[in-house]
Amino acid sequence: MNGVVELDAVLGSTLVDMYAKCGDMEDAQATFDDMPHRNAVTWNVMILGYVQHGHGYMALQLFSKMQYDNTMKPEKVTFVCALKACACIGAAIEGRMLHDQIIRRSLEEEDLLENTIIDMYAKCGMVDEAANVFSRVYKQEVVSWNSLMGAYTQQGQALEALKLFQSMQIVGVLPDTVTFSSILKACATTELLEFGQLIHDWIVQLSIEADVVIGSALIDMYCKCRHVNEGHKVFEKLHSANVVSWNAVISGYVQIQHDHKALELFQQMLHRGVDPNDVTYSSILKACSNLSNLEAARVAHDRVVRGGLEDAILVCALVDTYAKCGSIREAHWVFNRTSNHSTAAWAALIGGHVQNNKALCALELFERMEEEDIKPDKVTFLSALKAPTMLGAINEGMLLHDRLLRDGYGSDVALGNTLVDMYAKCGRLDDACRVFDRLTIKDVVSWGALITGYTQQDNGFAALELYQRMETEGNNPESATLLSLLKACGTVGAFEQGKIVHEKLVRQAFDDDSVVGNALVDMYAKCGRMRDAIEVMERLFHKDRISWNALISGYAMQGNFDCALLYLRDMQQHGLEPDSYSYTSIIDACSHAGDSHTCLALLRGMTKQHFMNLNLEEFNCIVDALGRSGLLDNAKELLQSLPCPPEDIGWMSLLTSFRTHGSLFVAVQSAHCDEDIEPDNMCMSKGYRMSSQETTHVQARVKRLEKALTKSQLNGNGYVGITSKFVKRWSVSQICTIKKQPGFQKHMPNIVNMDLGKHVNLFMRLFSSMRLIGSRFSRPSKLCTEHRKGSKFGLNRKNVCYLIYSEIKCILFCNQI
Repeated sequence: MNGVVELDAVLGSTLVDMYAKCGDMEDAQATFDDMPHRNAVTWNVMILGYVQHGHGYMALQLFSKMQYDNTMKPEKVTFVCALKACACIGAAIEGRMLHDQIIRRSLEEEDLLENTIIDMYAKCGMVDEAANVFSRVYKQEVVSWNSLMGAYTQQGQALEALKLFQSMQIVGVLPDTVTFSSILKACATTELLEFGQLIHDWIVQLSIEADVVIGSALIDMYCKCRHVNEGHKVFEKLHSANVVSWNAVISGYVQIQHDHKALELFQQMLHRGVDPNDVTYSSILKACSNLSNLEAARVAHDRVVRGGLEDAILVCALVDTYAKCGSIREAHWVFNRTSNHSTAAWAALIGGHVQNNKALCALELFERMEEEDIKPDKVTFLSALKAPTMLGAINEGMLLHDRLLRDGYGSDVALGNTLVDMYAKCGRLDDACRVFDRLTIKDVVSWGALITGYTQQDNGFAALELYQRMETEGNNPESATLLSLLKACGTVGAFEQGKIVHEKLVRQAFDDDSVVGNALVDMYAKCGRMRDAIEVMERLFHKDRISWNALISGYAMQGNFDCALLYLRDMQQHGLEPDSYSYTSIIDACSHAGDSHTCLALLRGMTKQHFMNLNLEEFNCIVDALGRSGLLDNAKELLQSLPCPPEDIGWMSLLTSFRTHGSLFVAVQSAHCDEDIEPDNMCMSKGYRMSSQETTHVQARVKRLEKALTKSQLNGNGYVGITSKFVKRWSVSQICTIKKQPGFQKHMPNIVNMDLGKHVNLFMRLFSSMRLIGSRFSRPSKLCTEHRKGSKFGLNRKNVCYLIYSEIKCILFCNQI
């Protein structure tokens, strides 16, 4: 009878083992349950079967059940199986309890158990515990070294893994394939190419380079160190490349944006009969995104569906790919196919709408996400915050800011930088500064976002002041920040600062870039340094329309019509047709030169498309130029052709031209055209006042304008630059305060009837009396009146010259509009 029972246990264990190895755990469990008597082997085989198929929780439940069986106690192999189950599911607490039980039973010094304990702690992320057990091991075998080395690598402590590898060589333990794989992964993580090449040489000496495991690790190391060609050479030497090898080389090419090569390798992989997995398709979809190859993305999607690989990760990749390929409809289709939408899927869809300039839809999706009680993560906020930036919707941006603060993301640097950028681009520089000042860590992106914000809001001096502060704190700006600084320097005429920025770009080898080159040409031109601008342009390998426009605009700003026209023709000879900006600049210069014939010819040369592309500033500039050239009918007709009501500046320019040419009819018509023009410019009332043939209607209009003018509050700033540094910005209230200083009144005679040149000289004398001798202002772009002769400097294109009246005297200053 006993022999029959023993035989039944042996046969039952064999059956359980057979079912488990065939992956049929249901039949294995059923056979196990039907056995009237089970020995230790039966329990071990069943527990190990669950572990091998990734069912760690079932394995631990079975181990607990075994412990409650009084007739059976776990042995060494059983503990090994249970420890592997803990490692499989990362059950650190259960693993520690098993370790304590092993110690109580004095089994810790068993070699097999020691190595398994180290591996369990390593895979549970408890590196310190693994290192403690390793240090107590009497005989440290290669398995123990590999376990601890793998733990360090998996936990991002690659340098510790490299140190351990060196210690391993010192004690004379020879590495195996697992060792080489771990250490190559550490080299890939830290991009230590030279160390990885030494390991490669060792592998070649051992003649194991063709091993698929080591070969895949070598390919991965070279690709992550951006030496994909070397990785490809290793790939070609493999006897039988598996899916891991193909994935390594394909992802390597995608990483360096050789996406066509990645797609080519994918086709080769299919032809050789290697089945792609989810990692393969993640790389291929990224390649499709980079190339905006919608057809290739659809083919990959079809293979994913037919292969049954449409998991959460690939759903996000597909949504992102379709969005980047411009097919939002298909991105929605993929998203809607899944019932349980993850945070990552929402983030991908929101980001896709932002990328396709559908910012309003992106905000609506964010609201839907909240309605479904899906908590947004950092990536979602980063995508969503770009939507109000694009729309200029500051209220929605502030709501998102409040939400991320409530969710505990207030200290995140990346989100802080995005908030600075959002507030700055929405014109809320005070809020941008507040967010910036609260950042615990300010990186180059933080500084760059605020500097760019100041520049985009035409506050060049603040941008340059912030740049000086940035350098003082030891931060080196990125190329994008340097481009913003070049624009700031051009805006305020800061030639010395611009030259310093130019030198930085040269040291960083960015000066050969066409975008940087154009920015340099524009900066030097706006600073009036045309020789420097031409030198930079001559060194440009690729000269585009932006390059020529910068030179044309620079000469136009200086009133050098001949040179501006010369470069316009030169641009045409190089096969580039002028755009609306080119025509605006040259017509402006032409009008200042008094050449009405050429001005009208240029205007007639503009196509319908040119006029459609004009912005309001360029439109007003052309109206002003026509008026100054005496072409008042053309200017009036152009103003009235606008589909929307023109800005006040256009009518004011026309009224100024009336004063010059004495055309009362146009003035009266203009006064009738727009009864709501803002009356904060002297040119309008002055235009009427200088005519001796004023009608009753015009007189009434002038009185109303002058009355409103006295009530208007002008919030301008006067700026003074000294060499390469900048001093205080003078507001209107501050200037009105300093007028009471000694010496002020004797420099301030009645200047109402003085020409602009004298105004400028007076302004210079005023600031010289305040011990700011040597002050230098922006180079001229154009003057707000026809009084250009005799003036050594002018006002920036966006500036208007104002006369501010006070009870004592009046003062001229530059008001930024």
